[in-house]
Amino acid sequence: VPLPKTDDHHDWLARCRNRDWGMPDHGQNNVPAQVAFGSACVLMLSRAALETGVRFHEPYFLYYEDADLCLTLAARGFSVGYVPDARALHQDGGSVRATPALYYNTRNRLALLRRWATLPELVCGGLYLALVVAIRALAALARRRNNDARRLWRGLTDGLRGRMGPLA
Repeated sequence: VPLPKTDDHHDWLARCRNRDWGMPDHGQNNVPAQVAFGSACVLMLSRAALETGVRFHEPYFLYYEDADLCLTLAARGFSVGYVPDARALHQDGGSVRATPALYYNTRNRLALLRRWATLPELVCGGLYLALVVAIRALAALARRRNNDARRLWRGLTDGLRGRMGPLA
């Protein structure tokens, strides 16, 4: 059964957010819909999708590998659906400490853009991400969290250079 596309289908320009994260629930998401990607913590793949051999793109190492997987499968004709009755409990940020997470999140957002965005999306998304990183780094410095600021800038510069894999 084809699912209707939601307005967040192209909302991945360096933002990648859970649907209506932090918003009051007024039933706005009570309808199944086609989305650009889903979080791997709740992702269910069909047998046909698994039989394609498509797997997580390992260079991401941490963060955005699920978005990339969904976009890869979509490029092969599969769709990603949001099912409102599905339930899962996932403790966000349980995989890594905060400072390395800043690095991977920033770098891999840019990597996702570089891999999947059109040129206008890459320019807009890259500028948006650079602005977000600058604001967050300045805020970290104001709170004397110099390591956080360094990880943000390194994530951005490594993403621009295409450096991937685990942080050394």
